[in-house]
Amino acid sequence: MFSVFIASLGVALIFEAGFLVWTKGVISVARTGLLDIFILGDVVFRYLDFVILAIVALAYGALWLWFHRTNTGLEVRGLTDNADLSAIVGVDVARTRNAIFLVASMLAGLAGVLTAWDTGVAPSSGFQTIFIGVVAVILGGTRNLLLGTALGATCLGLLTAFAGFFFPEWISFSIFLIMIVLIVFRPQGILG
Repeated sequence: MFSVFIASLGVALIFEAGFLVWTKGVISVARTGLLDIFILGDVVFRYLDFVILAIVALAYGALWLWFHRTNTGLEVRGLTDNADLSAIVGVDVARTRNAIFLVASMLAGLAGVLTAWDTGVAPSSGFQTIFIGVVAVILGGTRNLLLGTALGATCLGLLTAFAGFFFPEWISFSIFLIMIVLIVFRPQGILG
């Protein structure tokens, strides 16, 4: 499984290099009119942030419903717990893994579109997004994948926001530091 992840990173680097050659490193911005802000006390919000938050909340709710209200979701949860036992009781493991791959690809595409909408597209956008996503999953733990990932992403977002506020040039380093500390002291994640 790890070799598939490494191969995926290799393909991503190839696409990144091709994109860099094609665009000559110029950042493309996909957003237009949602950068207006409103102020609540001393805090400034962008309308874009609330639109993205609403889309993510809808996607998370749909994913939760899919996991907990459909037969395929039940098969996915069974496959996550014990693939051999799931196959014995009649779960089509190949079909279920294809469904997982399809849903994960759709969510990754949505995340890519929302990230491009928010920050624009640069040649290194893909690697940064993949790395932050992997750290969020590791931080949350794989025991309860939905809650763990949401908790890990929230914690990682808060920690990097504070790091970015006090030391903006250390944001990438802070993500690496969080991952190293996590792997050394709590490799199973927060929800382990």
